[in-house]
Parts: sequence; structure tokens; C-alpha cells
Amino acid sequence: CGLVEELPGEAVAVDELDARGVHVMRSSLDQNACDACLGEIMNATEQMLSLPPSMAELSRPTGRVFLPYATSLGFAVAREPQHRSEVMLPISPVIDSTLRSLLSGAIGQCLLSALGRDAELCGLMGITSEPGAAAQSVHADASYSALAPRMITSFVALHDILDVARGPT
Repeated sequence: CGLVEELPGEAVAVDELDARGVHVMRSSLDQNACDACLGEIMNATEQMLSLPPSMAELSRPTGRVFLPYATSLGFAVAREPQHRSEVMLPISPVIDSTLRSLLSGAIGQCLLSALGRDAELCGLMGITSEPGAAAQSVHADASYSALAPRMITSFVALHDILDVARGPT
């Protein structure tokens, strides 16, 4: 979120996505939408974390842990390893409104150009990082296959990321 910037045309976005495998679009939602969606994600995460752990989680010492390594100069991690939480989001009125807002703008045009009108949403997660969690390096969330349909993973930061060393995903 933050100040609205002029965004590049969809052709530029799709060309960069094709050439580099990544494209950044800033300021795609207004602050009210960001705040409402973040509140929804925090509530869903709190509900998920209040549930008893699954058998798989019980077999791991502490669940999903990301070790805190400093990723920028001047940032020293002084806490124990911190967690990142992921929760599958239901399509609530707030999430529906946020998706419609995103898809009606530059992001939607880029996705339409890259994927076509028959594209399907195959997953919707909210990810939160506690302060001090290590930032993740660029990685693939799915395996690539030239024969498989094209898949795009999109991240929407719902608040300004002031220090990348504090664990954004």
C-alpha cells in the first residue's frame, strides 16, 4: 500500500514477467482495502493457531521455523527463531472485494494478458511474518513443466515493508 504510482503498461509487465519470471507492481490497493484485508488475515491466522495441532505438526519440534539470519547491513537478530504463518483464506466479503479491486486494475490486465480469460484461482493464502523472522530468498512454490498450464504466484503486501531484513516473504 502507500502512495499510488504510475504503473507500466500491461505489455511491459507481461514482457518482464516472460523474460525475468518476476514483475513488481506497486500501490495496487488503497489503504482502506489493505487494512481490511490485513485484519481478515490476522483474524483467520489467530483462529488457525488456536486449533489443536495436527499429527504432522506434533511430530515436528516447533512447526514451520525460519532461522533468523541478518539479511541487511546494520540489522542484528537478537531473538530466537521466529515463525511465518500461512492460512488458507475463505472468500469472505472483504477478500472478495479485495480480489475484485486487484483484478479490475493493472494486475488484472497483466494476468489476463499472461494467462487468458480461462485462468483459475487455484489457491489463496495469507502469510504473516513475526518481527525478526528471516526474509525468504526467491524460490519456486511449484515445479515448472513446459507441458503444464502456466501458473503465476502473486504476493500483495498489505502494509509497507520498511526493513526487508524483518522477514517479508
